[in-house]
Amino acid sequence: MRVSKAIAVLSIALVSSVTLLCGCSKNEPLKLSTHTWIGYETIPLAQQLGFIDDEINIFITQSASDSLERLETGLVDAATLTLDEVIQARSRGVDLTVVLVMDQSAGADSVYARHSIETLSSLKGKRIAYEEGAVGEIVLLSLLKQAGLQLDDVSLVNFPINRMEGVWRNDLADVVISYEPTSSAIEKHGGVRIFDSRQIPNMIVDVLAVRTELLKSREKAVRTLLDAHFTTLKFMEKNHSKAMEIISKRTGLSVAELQKALGGIFIPNLYENFELLKSGSDLEQTSVALQAMLFERKMMKKTSSLEGLLTNQYLPIEVRVK
Repeated sequence: MRVSKAIAVLSIALVSSVTLLCGCSKNEPLKLSTHTWIGYETIPLAQQLGFIDDEINIFITQSASDSLERLETGLVDAATLTLDEVIQARSRGVDLTVVLVMDQSAGADSVYARHSIETLSSLKGKRIAYEEGAVGEIVLLSLLKQAGLQLDDVSLVNFPINRMEGVWRNDLADVVISYEPTSSAIEKHGGVRIFDSRQIPNMIVDVLAVRTELLKSREKAVRTLLDAHFTTLKFMEKNHSKAMEIISKRTGLSVAELQKALGGIFIPNLYENFELLKSGSDLEQTSVALQAMLFERKMMKKTSSLEGLLTNQYLPIEVRVK
């Protein structure tokens, strides 16, 4: 059973205090927090395959919120997050730099209705279930914009992603915003997909972010981690069935569910990462638009400078083949 959020935060704060009192050595491992999502699976897979050494300690959390709490209290040095989560953390004073684009949503984040609708404007007056303060909110705002509707035109209900299947089955909403593997469960119970992240390209991006002040002192570990990510991608290409089997055992998802989830994301290769993370890139422009959206929706109390948000400086020159 998951420990309550309040207790978890207190535990994190206590451990963090001990860490700060003890001081941080340059020789300490880079502490990375991640949670279960198909786009992040290269990290635990790399560890299992031996591509990551003891320079890096990996902590598996329940959600991005848990990882953010660990970052904010200083318990970890890096985390896998969505780009909007990184921007929000920076606005709260947690200086993070994105060193890797892990994946881009290309249909993985989707909207389901109880019946097929002819136009999105038909959503007016409907109950829409989404996860507040998360990617679900970006999908919601994009959905309403394309529908020509305002927030006041619909009835919003906020639920965490792990409750969305129950929300659907118990008729607590007419429309649900979800992602795999929950999306498959909703489809099995009659959900009709009416919108997904393919219609908002580059808006939902999963990244690896590191505390900016640690980049120089932990450069070797950061480079090792990024090298391991790309080496694991090569391994997955050459040994796809074996990789899916390992990930299936770790996550509890079937191979079919994993394949479906993979079909909803785009995983940039090394060259594409160099392009995405360079100065003046499309992703840089996306970051500006994301921050404006988050501030307008009052998901951020203030905006912050986006200078130094992205860097391709720590990417490997070439990918090892294992």
